Amino acid sequence: MNRNIIVKGILGFIALFLIVGLFIFSFLAVFTYDCRLTVEENDSKYYNEVILLDTAEYNLITVLKDYPELAKIHSDQCIELKQHGQLDIAAKRLNISEEELYNYLRDNLIFPYHFYLIFWNESSYRLEDKGTYIGLGQINTNFIKSCGYTLRQYNRDWKVQVKVAHYYFLTYMPENNPQLIENIYAKWLSSSWNGREDIYTLKRNPVEYKANKGLDKNKDNKISVSDLKIIFTNIKKRK
Repeated sequence: MNRNIIVKGILGFIALFLIVGLFIFSFLAVFTYDCRLTVEENDSKYYNEVILLDTAEYNLITVLKDYPELAKIHSDQCIELKQHGQLDIAAKRLNISEEELYNYLRDNLIFPYHFYLIFWNESSYRLEDKGTYIGLGQINTNFIKSCGYTLRQYNRDWKVQVKVAHYYFLTYMPENNPQLIENIYAKWLSSSWNGREDIYTLKRNPVEYKANKGLDKNKDNKISVSDLKIIFTNIKKRK
């Protein structure tokens, strides 16, 4: 008799535990997921939270599986990357095959085509190892060291350079519309960029402006988001 009471008590406790757990799960789901939005809109709502992960735990496969909006963007970018007219030239300059370059960018970057274009603008896939800003993405040497790599490791391995560039993006990701290449690159140029049209001006930032003067496409003494759009539109058209 006592044994039956004990068994019933245990089963009752388990049932209560499951009911409470289900209630808590439902509560969290309701208050973290806006049912008025579509799946894609909810993805956009939590966009920054998804990408801003600890780089040591970052897993692209998991991110793309859990967030269909990102998966769609990634898929579209892979198509554009594959079709770019100078992918073979970029690979040749790295002394690797076109397939190897494509596969690595595809498998390790949320926005593989954007990074591919940024690398073209920053280094033209020539691995310069002199100065304060070096490698494919022309990343600051202090940042490279903060990622746990020596400059020797960084300079000898183009894959490490891609990883560090991605870490840089994760660290200084634009607060708004981080899927736009002009926003990614604006933040790349200035980690303090806050979404304004002008990134550097000759009057306000003379040192930074002069260092990047080649980006001022309309010659108005300003490096703006509009200039960046022109730059990447032109790179996309290369044959």
